[in-house]
Amino acid sequence: MLENSSTAKFDNIMVEFKRHADLFYLVGSRFFGNMTPESDWDFFVADSVQIRPLLRGLGFKVSMDSSYSDRLCLDVWGHDECRIHVQIVDRIHVNSREIIRDLLKKSPMFVNLPKRDRALVWRIMSDVLYESPGCFLSPLFRIR
Repeated sequence: MLENSSTAKFDNIMVEFKRHADLFYLVGSRFFGNMTPESDWDFFVADSVQIRPLLRGLGFKVSMDSSYSDRLCLDVWGHDECRIHVQIVDRIHVNSREIIRDLLKKSPMFVNLPKRDRALVWRIMSDVLYESPGCFLSPLFRIR
C-alpha cells in the first residue's frame, strides 16, 4: 500500500505517462489481468533523447533488477517508492514487444502460468524476435 506522499507521486507519474500515452506501453500483471494488491506497475517505452531525462525528473533511477531484462531491453528504470518499472527498448523493437504482449494476452494458458514461467516465455519470444525481426508479422500471427 502506498503512503499519502507516495500516492501523490504515483498520481503525478501516471499523469505524465498519460500525457505521453503514445510512448508508454503497459505490460506485466496489470496488463495481463492477473495482478494482486502487491503487484507493481510495468511499462515499456521506446528509447529517445527525452525519455531518460523525463524518467529522472519523475524520480526514477536505473534499476539493477535483471528479472526484467531480455535481448530487446536496453535499460530498466525503477521508482522504488511507487513500485513502477519502465523498460527502455530500442525504437526498432517497440512494435515487436507490442506484438508479443498482445499475442500473450490472448493466451489464457500464458496468463495462468506462474510468474517465473511467464518471464521465460516472454524471453523466448523476445529472443526469437531479436534473431528474426518480423517473424511475428507473418499472416500466421495476425492478431484478430
